[in-house]
Amino acid sequence: MVFGTRVFNLGEAIDQLLPFMSRKTIINVIKRLSKLGLIRHVGDLKYVIISPDEVLKKMTLTYMASRMEKRYKSKVRVVNIGDTYIEVNILDPKLQGIIDKSALIKSC
Repeated sequence: MVFGTRVFNLGEAIDQLLPFMSRKTIINVIKRLSKLGLIRHVGDLKYVIISPDEVLKKMTLTYMASRMEKRYKSKVRVVNIGDTYIEVNILDPKLQGIIDKSALIKSC
């Protein structure tokens, strides 16, 4: 990787990618990668690449939260998706035992 985990600015990205695509396309690609959560905007025209493990973990937790809401419908409400767990509000006390068994879910 050219940038690794260090902070890079938009000018550096343009310099590296200009042989392959136009300046406008590069800017659009950077914006899209940022929206997808693959890179993080950290300052004025500065970005950092997110590790694949972190991206996969966030995508997995988001997917699991959506599945939980679909499976339990009005019995569980997802409050927050953190870095290592899903925070939920349990509306049906019968589910408390099931929810407590998972290390990925915290009830509030």
